[in-house]
Amino acid sequence: MSQSLSISSSRRGSIPEFREYSRGKNTIKQKHNNLQSLRFGFFNASGVRQKCEEIQEFISDQNLDIFMLQETFSNTDYAPGIPNYTLYRTDRPSNTTRRTYGEIHTTEDAEHALEKFTNTISDALDKTSRPHFGQPGKKLPTYIRQNITNRNKIRKAWQRSKDPALKDSIKNLTNIIKKQIKIFNSNNW
Repeated sequence: MSQSLSISSSRRGSIPEFREYSRGKNTIKQKHNNLQSLRFGFFNASGVRQKCEEIQEFISDQNLDIFMLQETFSNTDYAPGIPNYTLYRTDRPSNTTRRTYGEIHTTEDAEHALEKFTNTISDALDKTSRPHFGQPGKKLPTYIRQNITNRNKIRKAWQRSKDPALKDSIKNLTNIIKKQIKIFNSNNW
């Protein structure tokens, strides 16, 4: 049975919007905001070794960023190989039961399991995301940008005519631009 759930905010960009798509036990959750879209997938395998092909098909159909796999009957030493995905298994060694989060009997157990689940997702995001360092580069002076524009115009004319003289002027302008950029970078260093 398919079901669709959408939660959104009245103020744009304040709270991300979540969309959930379910197909039986397998779920896709997509987070939207102004900056990016992140797709989560959850697959209840009940035995990973027997369902490797089904898991591969699910992943390739959905194009997921984070894929969570519930592996009820798997041993801790078995790690399924999924191409283009890195396996993070930080919650498994600390459990005394075979299940991922152990038995949930009280609300405190549920809150602990939810906190652990959230931390696992945050850790996976931190490990796969690259920090953005540095500042934007310096803007090139107008004379260099003008030379680049002239070179591109000559290149378009050369693509239409294939004239060797135009090709030589493209090479000369490219060398001039390289030298100007090198001088500009050394002056700003």
